[in-house]
Amino acid sequence: MNAALSSPHVLYEHRQTGWVMLAIGCIPALCVGAIWLLSPVSDQPLLPPLLPGLCVITAVVLLGFPSLSVMVTRDYLIARFGIGLFRKTLALQDIVGVEVARTRWYEGWGIHWTRRGMLYNVAGFDAVRIALASDKKVMIGSDDAPCLASAIRRAIEARRVRAA
Repeated sequence: MNAALSSPHVLYEHRQTGWVMLAIGCIPALCVGAIWLLSPVSDQPLLPPLLPGLCVITAVVLLGFPSLSVMVTRDYLIARFGIGLFRKTLALQDIVGVEVARTRWYEGWGIHWTRRGMLYNVAGFDAVRIALASDKKVMIGSDDAPCLASAIRRAIEARRVRAA
């Protein structure tokens, strides 16, 4: 990890667990278990080839998406899913706007593009919408959205004071 990102100057840190994502991650394992338990051995020709694929899907979901950790440091906003397989890092100097927002039910959870910008969300509908200097928009889901937005604004202001 970049030394700048592991700075001890953490201004805000919060983790939200996505219980629905965890439940969804268990579905492939439950399907394999049900097929294995309910089928006679002679009727299980697909089980051996399917098992590795379902195990990989289950592992990616359960390790990659069980939670969303958001950290604001002196210089960065970092959103990290699960153990860190998927993350988004934004330099505070690139952020030009921050507002609390609500995602719509059809925008869902996970990491994907929406009409209102790239979405990083693990549960719920509360988010912080971030406008970047490049005119791109990013939405970070959080069950602590007002505090996250406030922490980002304070960190940006502190950067301005340090630069002056």
